[in-house]
Amino acid sequence: MSRLGILFSIVGIALIVWAIMERGSVWSSRKWPTTSGKIIFSDIQETDLLEEHTYAVEYVYAVGAKNYSNDTVSLQKRTDPSYLRQRYPKGSSVTVHYDPNDPHRALLETGFPWDNVTINGIGVVMILLGVSMLMNKDEWD
Repeated sequence: MSRLGILFSIVGIALIVWAIMERGSVWSSRKWPTTSGKIIFSDIQETDLLEEHTYAVEYVYAVGAKNYSNDTVSLQKRTDPSYLRQRYPKGSSVTVHYDPNDPHRALLETGFPWDNVTINGIGVVMILLGVSMLMNKDEWD
């Protein structure tokens, strides 16, 4: 079981590192400059596998004299396509947050990545379980 304990610990650490890196992207995007944009496509799409719905949006914006398009609403994982459909109907004007170092990277929404809290929690639990397995390997065998 010591191998399993090591595996749990490594996976837990990897999850936490990934979540921290992802959170860093979200936090830095809060400081990005903004520009005006326009929604050119907005639709709820049904996936075939589990009859789930996803939201697809595309918007255009300009930085300087150059035009861009993007489809990223947020770095967070939203689960309510109806909310996004109401908030971003086709033809509506939006505020676009863009990366000043790479204007192709853009978002419509910035904010705290609550989904990363869950990933961090799972990572901590896996580390604790892995360490417990390593410290008490006789009981786990």
